[in-house]
Amino acid sequence: SASGEIASTMAQLKAADAINLIVSQDQTETAYYMLNATHEPFDTLEGRVAAAQAIDRERIIREANGGLPTPATGPYAPDVLGFLEDNGAPKYDLDAAKAAVKKLKDAGKNTNVRLMCTTNPSSIRQWSMVKEMLESAGFTVELEVEVQTELISRVIGGDFDLVAFRSQQGDDPDANRIWWFGEGNLVNFGRFDDPVINENLDIGRTNPDPAARKKAYEEVNRQLGSQAYNVWLFFQPWAVAMAPNVHGVVGPDLPNGDEPGARLANGHSLLGLWIDNAVDEGPAA
Repeated sequence: SASGEIASTMAQLKAADAINLIVSQDQTETAYYMLNATHEPFDTLEGRVAAAQAIDRERIIREANGGLPTPATGPYAPDVLGFLEDNGAPKYDLDAAKAAVKKLKDAGKNTNVRLMCTTNPSSIRQWSMVKEMLESAGFTVELEVEVQTELISRVIGGDFDLVAFRSQQGDDPDANRIWWFGEGNLVNFGRFDDPVINENLDIGRTNPDPAARKKAYEEVNRQLGSQAYNVWLFFQPWAVAMAPNVHGVVGPDLPNGDEPGARLANGHSLLGLWIDNAVDEGPAA
């Protein structure tokens, strides 16, 4: 994954003084697996919880991402309104997942799952691990590989069971209303329609009281966790690699002397860039 490349190739180049490198997880996106809540077995809480319990996030971070990212505890990064240390999402528990999948099969539920990823080799490597984890729990798993444009088209059309996504950049959480509100919302790609989430998204948008908004987005966070609509993975690191003589990617100090923010998820300013050019003084006299 991108995290794996940052932790390995880019880190090695930096150590060799071949590049300058800035890495940041400030106000970043959350990487997660999105489940289609209208498809069996993820149309029930039991099916979604079983999938979440089958996926070992720590192993994915360690083996497919170089151990670099910080594990996510929900959709919001730590400095975003609504962040919780624990939102109640299911933890990795393979024995519980096996028991849940067996119960689903005994009840006649479909436990065939399609995983969808891009053609990027690192993505295929990571999803092959997820396939193995879900199969260990008893799911029957097919891995589908698509170019990114086709993957997005299929997600928009609801033609998926489980797919990797990255969103919720570290802004005001009202920005997520477009993705999480239900009631037939075509861009709620997970296809869930949750009255608790709908109500609290409305409160967060319409109530000017900071305490009320904080409480509302914490409720959204808890509901996303308890209902296991997504499997939260990690806070996505972002990096900018530069030639060794290029500096100042995050900009100059602020007018009051504070250091500039190191957020990279939405790009960076060019205002503070500077180049350390060696002066050619010509041949010695």
